[in-house]
Amino acid sequence: MTSYSLPKSQRLTSRRLIDELFSVGSRSLTIFPLRAVYRLTDASDVENAAVKVMFSVPKRLLKRAVMRNRVKRQMREAYRHNKASVMETASTLKGKNITLALIWMDSQLHDSNEINEKVSKLLCKIEEKISFSAQ
Repeated sequence: MTSYSLPKSQRLTSRRLIDELFSVGSRSLTIFPLRAVYRLTDASDVENAAVKVMFSVPKRLLKRAVMRNRVKRQMREAYRHNKASVMETASTLKGKNITLALIWMDSQLHDSNEINEKVSKLLCKIEEKISFSAQ
């Protein structure tokens, strides 16, 4: 049975890992209005989770905190429902884990179903890229 939870152990909170994610060796994919930045890391760097994720909505795009929080909530929900494939791919990697950032790129709000579709497509593309590079 698939777990639809998103515990703290699967969230990217380490400042060091976030800095590494946005510096050297990371890759990026975009499906408007979302951008995903991901990186393969050594299993020793990431504590007990195969995939660690963070969500970001820039203040310059959505000025009101209520709107930013709504979009982050929608992205988290979409990720929770579609994370199974990425978790399976990460579990097949030997000694590697995935750090992932989902970033909002639009100044408008979108429907939850649309965000769910876009997150699903992004995660599928990431899964393809990672499985292709692992071969």
